[in-house]
Amino acid sequence: MNACRAGTRATVVDIECSGDEACRLRALGLCEGTAVNIIDARDSMLLEVRGTRLALGSALTAGITVQPVAARA
Repeated sequence: MNACRAGTRATVVDIECSGDEACRLRALGLCEGTAVNIIDARDSMLLEVRGTRLALGSALTAGITVQPVAARA
């Protein structure tokens, strides 16, 4: 996910982090198959997930694999 830029829409493919961190992310609505919008991608990432904004550090987002969604024409 760290390679994504602001304005990117993507779908979460995989989450690889500690069990506690993965459980917390899933409780916040961030799980495999979830659509996310990257709002900001500077020092940390600001994501919009299911209508809620989450700020996640780069160490945590490094373990999240996403598939960018093609922009609609």
